[in-house]
Amino acid sequence: MGNIDQIILSCNEDVTYSSFWKPVSYAYSKMFPNVTVHLAFVTNRDENDPLVQEYRKYGKVTLFKPYSHFPEFGQAKMARFVLASMQGNDVCYVDDIDLFPLRKDFITDKISERPKDHLLCVGGEVYGNNGCFPVSQMTAEGYIWKKFINPENLDFHNLIEWYWKLPTKYSINENIGVINNFAVNNFFSDEALIYKLRSLNPVDIYQMKRGYNQGDLLNVTLDRCDWKMNEERLKEHKYVNAHGIRPYSSYVKEYEPLMNYIDENYCTK
Repeated sequence: MGNIDQIILSCNEDVTYSSFWKPVSYAYSKMFPNVTVHLAFVTNRDENDPLVQEYRKYGKVTLFKPYSHFPEFGQAKMARFVLASMQGNDVCYVDDIDLFPLRKDFITDKISERPKDHLLCVGGEVYGNNGCFPVSQMTAEGYIWKKFINPENLDFHNLIEWYWKLPTKYSINENIGVINNFAVNNFFSDEALIYKLRSLNPVDIYQMKRGYNQGDLLNVTLDRCDWKMNEERLKEHKYVNAHGIRPYSSYVKEYEPLMNYIDENYCTK
């Protein structure tokens, strides 16, 4: 049981998500000043590209060249798990790039309970405790991630083509090659693929509840589905996180109270 060494996020160049890298990495860096914030960046740019150099001002960045045969949407989601699987003994905490942490204890009260060599899975009740878990707050040593994400030590392209593109086991949603059509519930879910990968190469898991009931969602988290920031609740530390309205670059003004809160309060709560 213990702390984390790296916080791992991912995106491609789609501004819907990439515009969150700077403010969210800043938030994590203030909350966990001794932890590396690490981005898995799916891009055709090279190491010396000005944008890559700019991104490295805000945290560590590892590049993944997209595989043209598959939608980048799924590759950008899965790159964070591949990055975690490359980190050896480091304990890696994985989350969404568009989620702002607002209460340190909402994270530490979970990672401090995780036994060594276990994958921390939080919020299984969301899916009816059926073995599938939300990605948010998944935590494990790099070698544990590797055991089920990339056990054959394949490169990114071959990992997609020859390991993740296995016959469907549970649902169409585990197929990284699917073209998203949310209207008919036909879309790629990294959570579904991880469920399948864990079934192929099981690891010990440690389950925890999220810490709030579904009915309390909008009282304890700012959510893009109903973005109504109560600044008094924010100042009183009542929000545990914020699922950002996207893209950040289009709503900078709306985020000002949130960023001010981060500046004024992080490293104290």
